[in-house]
Amino acid sequence: MPNSTEDEVIQKLRERTARGELAGIDVVYHVNGGSPVEQEVDEEIQLSGRGEVRARVRTPAATMREASETVPLPQLTEILQQIGESAGDLIPRSEARFIPDSVVGQVSVTVDAQEVSLFFLADQGQAKQHGKVLSPRAAAAVDSLARLHKRILQL
Repeated sequence: MPNSTEDEVIQKLRERTARGELAGIDVVYHVNGGSPVEQEVDEEIQLSGRGEVRARVRTPAATMREASETVPLPQLTEILQQIGESAGDLIPRSEARFIPDSVVGQVSVTVDAQEVSLFFLADQGQAKQHGKVLSPRAAAAVDSLARLHKRILQL
């Protein structure tokens, strides 16, 4: 990550999660895109350092489904640590360029009102085709967020 603000936010995330100080940390995981001819994707999960997690998904019928729950702090800490460890493997905003109809994932991390947004191709086929496959540790972090999203929405 070439941006010093991005480096600073991710460093704060790593340090605070290592100490178990999660207050003031928020993460939004958003996956959006796809071809209108096929099935478009629009899903999001918001994690708060207080343990509150909200998830939503827009269904193909254009209805919104939402749910929330409180996640145990050890589980939340583990997910935040995965994000901190893999952040350097994601694409910073300054380098995020994707072709139309791509399914793009975004992880936005806010620590004490400082925010950084990182991107990736969420569709594995598209990522492979364009040489932007996630590293194993980034894939593990994204997978943890996706599993939590599905569990909360009971998909």
